[in-house]
Amino acid sequence: MISTKFKVFLGLILATGLIALWATNRWYQRLDNYTSLENYGGYLKKEFPEVEHISTDSLSVMVKSRDAGVSPLILVDSREPEEFQVSHIPGAVNLQSAGKVAEYLGENGPASVVVYCSVGYRSATLAKELKASGIEAKNVVGSIFSWANEDRPLVDSEGNLTEKVHPYNQFWQRHLEEGKAIELEEEEGD
Repeated sequence: MISTKFKVFLGLILATGLIALWATNRWYQRLDNYTSLENYGGYLKKEFPEVEHISTDSLSVMVKSRDAGVSPLILVDSREPEEFQVSHIPGAVNLQSAGKVAEYLGENGPASVVVYCSVGYRSATLAKELKASGIEAKNVVGSIFSWANEDRPLVDSEGNLTEKVHPYNQFWQRHLEEGKAIELEEEEGD
Protein backbone atom coordinates (compact mmCIF):
# COMPACT_ATOMS: atom_id res chain seq x y z
CA MET A 1 0.00 0.00 0.00
CA ILE A 2 1.37 3.44 -0.98
CA SER A 3 1.19 6.07 1.72
CA THR A 4 -0.53 9.42 1.23
CA LYS A 5 2.74 11.27 1.90
CA PHE A 6 4.43 9.32 -0.88
CA LYS A 7 1.58 10.11 -3.31
CA VAL A 8 1.84 13.81 -2.45
CA PHE A 9 5.61 13.65 -2.92
CA LEU A 10 5.23 11.98 -6.34
CA GLY A 11 2.57 14.55 -7.28
CA LEU A 12 4.93 17.40 -6.40
CA ILE A 13 7.73 15.86 -8.42
CA LEU A 14 5.42 15.40 -11.40
CA ALA A 15 4.10 18.98 -11.12
CA THR A 16 7.63 20.36 -10.84
CA GLY A 17 8.69 18.37 -13.89
CA LEU A 18 5.74 19.63 -15.94
CA ILE A 19 6.46 23.24 -14.95
CA ALA A 20 10.13 22.79 -15.86
CA LEU A 21 9.12 21.30 -19.23
CA TRP A 22 6.77 24.20 -19.93
CA ALA A 23 9.44 26.77 -18.95
CA THR A 24 12.07 25.07 -21.11
CA ASN A 25 9.71 25.03 -24.09
CA ARG A 26 9.00 28.78 -23.64
CA TRP A 27 12.73 29.46 -23.37
CA TYR A 28 13.44 27.55 -26.61
CA GLN A 29 10.62 29.41 -28.39
CA ARG A 30 12.14 32.74 -27.34
CA LEU A 31 15.64 31.54 -28.24
CA ASP A 32 14.42 30.91 -31.81
CA ASN A 33 14.16 34.71 -32.14
CA TYR A 34 17.94 34.86 -31.84
CA THR A 35 18.97 32.08 -34.23
CA SER A 36 19.46 34.43 -37.20
CA LEU A 37 19.49 38.13 -37.90
CA GLU A 38 16.41 37.62 -40.08
CA ASN A 39 14.48 36.00 -37.21
CA TYR A 40 15.69 38.69 -34.85
CA GLY A 41 14.49 41.36 -37.28
CA GLY A 42 11.00 39.82 -37.19
CA TYR A 43 11.13 39.84 -33.40
CA LEU A 44 12.13 43.54 -33.38
CA LYS A 45 9.26 44.46 -35.70
CA LYS A 46 6.83 42.84 -33.25
CA GLU A 47 8.55 44.29 -30.18
CA PHE A 48 8.70 47.83 -31.64
CA PRO A 49 5.64 48.18 -33.91
CA GLU A 50 5.68 51.98 -33.62
CA VAL A 51 9.14 52.14 -35.22
CA GLU A 52 9.73 52.04 -38.96
CA HIS A 53 12.27 49.32 -39.71
CA ILE A 54 14.32 49.44 -42.91
CA SER A 55 16.69 47.02 -44.62
CA THR A 56 20.37 47.54 -45.27
CA ASP A 57 19.45 47.85 -48.97
CA SER A 58 17.18 50.80 -48.15
CA LEU A 59 19.89 52.34 -46.00
CA SER A 60 22.40 51.96 -48.82
CA VAL A 61 20.10 53.92 -51.14
CA MET A 62 19.67 56.64 -48.49
CA VAL A 63 23.44 56.88 -47.92
CA LYS A 64 24.08 57.21 -51.68
CA SER A 65 21.41 59.92 -51.87
CA ARG A 66 23.03 61.73 -48.93
CA ASP A 67 26.50 61.43 -50.45
CA ALA A 68 25.19 62.84 -53.75
CA GLY A 69 23.76 65.84 -51.89
CA VAL A 70 20.18 64.92 -52.77
CA SER A 71 18.70 64.14 -49.34
CA PRO A 72 19.99 65.17 -45.93
CA LEU A 73 20.52 62.16 -43.67
CA ILE A 74 21.74 61.83 -40.13
CA LEU A 75 22.96 58.29 -39.61
CA VAL A 76 23.13 57.57 -35.89
CA ASP A 77 25.25 54.75 -34.50
CA SER A 78 23.75 54.13 -31.06
CA ARG A 79 26.45 51.70 -29.88
CA GLU A 80 28.98 52.44 -27.17
CA PRO A 81 32.01 54.58 -28.15
CA GLU A 82 34.41 51.61 -27.97
CA GLU A 83 32.22 49.72 -30.47
CA PHE A 84 32.01 52.78 -32.74
CA GLN A 85 35.81 53.20 -32.70
CA VAL A 86 36.35 49.69 -34.07
CA SER A 87 34.09 50.38 -37.04
CA HIS A 88 31.02 52.23 -38.18
CA ILE A 89 29.16 53.04 -41.37
CA PRO A 90 30.88 55.99 -43.11
CA GLY A 91 29.30 59.31 -42.15
CA ALA A 92 27.64 57.98 -39.00
CA VAL A 93 27.64 59.92 -35.73
CA ASN A 94 27.89 58.16 -32.38
CA LEU A 95 24.93 59.24 -30.21
CA GLN A 96 23.19 57.11 -27.59
CA SER A 97 20.27 59.27 -26.41
CA ALA A 98 17.26 61.05 -27.86
CA GLY A 99 18.48 64.27 -26.26
CA LYS A 100 21.86 64.06 -28.00
CA VAL A 101 20.17 63.33 -31.35
CA ALA A 102 17.81 66.30 -30.89
CA GLU A 103 20.80 68.51 -30.00
CA TYR A 104 22.67 67.30 -33.09
CA LEU A 105 19.63 67.98 -35.30
CA GLY A 106 19.36 71.46 -33.79
CA GLU A 107 22.98 72.19 -34.71
CA ASN A 108 22.88 70.59 -38.17
CA GLY A 109 19.39 71.29 -39.47
CA PRO A 110 16.52 69.00 -40.39
CA ALA A 111 17.29 65.66 -41.95
CA SER A 112 16.04 62.11 -42.14
CA VAL A 113 17.23 60.17 -39.11
CA VAL A 114 18.26 56.53 -39.33
CA VAL A 115 19.63 54.65 -36.32
CA TYR A 116 21.56 51.41 -36.06
CA CYS A 117 23.48 49.44 -33.44
CA SER A 118 24.87 45.89 -33.51
CA VAL A 119 21.74 43.90 -34.40
CA GLY A 120 18.91 46.42 -33.97
CA TYR A 121 17.60 46.36 -30.39
CA ARG A 122 19.40 49.38 -28.95
CA SER A 123 18.69 51.37 -32.09
CA ALA A 124 15.00 50.37 -32.08
CA THR A 125 14.80 51.53 -28.47
CA LEU A 126 16.39 54.85 -29.43
CA ALA A 127 14.08 55.21 -32.46
CA LYS A 128 11.10 54.66 -30.15
CA GLU A 129 12.39 57.33 -27.74
CA LEU A 130 12.96 59.72 -30.65
CA LYS A 131 9.43 59.17 -31.92
CA ALA A 132 8.07 59.86 -28.42
CA SER A 133 9.96 63.16 -28.46
CA GLY A 134 8.58 64.11 -31.88
CA ILE A 135 11.50 63.05 -34.08
CA GLU A 136 10.80 60.43 -36.74
CA ALA A 137 13.59 57.90 -37.02
CA LYS A 138 14.02 54.64 -38.87
CA ASN A 139 15.75 51.57 -37.44
CA VAL A 140 18.05 49.36 -39.54
CA VAL A 141 17.11 45.69 -39.24
CA GLY A 142 20.23 43.61 -38.63
CA SER A 143 22.12 46.89 -38.14
CA ILE A 144 25.91 46.91 -38.53
CA PHE A 145 26.15 43.10 -38.34
CA SER A 146 24.05 42.71 -41.51
CA TRP A 147 25.88 45.64 -43.13
CA ALA A 148 29.26 44.01 -42.42
CA ASN A 149 28.11 40.52 -43.45
CA GLU A 150 27.03 41.99 -46.80
CA ASP A 151 30.55 43.42 -47.27
CA ARG A 152 29.34 47.01 -47.29
CA PRO A 153 31.87 49.74 -46.41
CA LEU A 154 32.96 50.28 -42.81
CA VAL A 155 35.54 52.67 -41.40
CA ASP A 156 37.41 52.71 -38.11
CA SER A 157 37.93 55.71 -35.82
CA GLU A 158 40.80 56.90 -38.05
CA GLY A 159 38.63 56.79 -41.18
CA ASN A 160 40.40 53.73 -42.59
CA LEU A 161 38.38 51.04 -44.35
CA THR A 162 37.94 47.91 -42.24
CA GLU A 163 35.96 44.68 -42.23
CA LYS A 164 36.09 44.21 -38.46
CA VAL A 165 33.17 44.85 -36.12
CA HIS A 166 32.94 44.93 -32.34
CA PRO A 167 30.71 41.90 -31.62
CA TYR A 168 29.16 43.42 -28.46
CA ASN A 169 29.65 40.10 -26.63
CA GLN A 170 30.26 36.40 -27.26
CA PHE A 171 26.53 35.59 -27.57
CA TRP A 172 25.90 38.04 -30.43
CA GLN A 173 29.25 37.40 -32.14
CA ARG A 174 27.86 34.26 -33.75
CA HIS A 175 25.81 36.50 -36.07
CA LEU A 176 28.94 37.91 -37.66
CA GLU A 177 30.54 35.99 -40.50
CA GLU A 178 33.86 34.28 -39.84
CA GLY A 179 36.70 36.79 -39.46
CA LYS A 180 34.46 39.87 -39.13
CA ALA A 181 34.55 40.18 -35.33
CA ILE A 182 37.41 41.60 -33.31
CA GLU A 183 38.71 39.46 -30.48
CA LEU A 184 37.14 40.37 -27.15
CA GLU A 185 39.16 40.30 -23.96
CA GLU A 186 38.18 37.59 -21.52
CA GLU A 187 35.93 38.87 -18.74
CA GLU A 188 36.90 38.20 -15.15
CA GLY A 189 35.63 34.84 -14.03
CA ASP A 190 35.60 33.34 -17.54
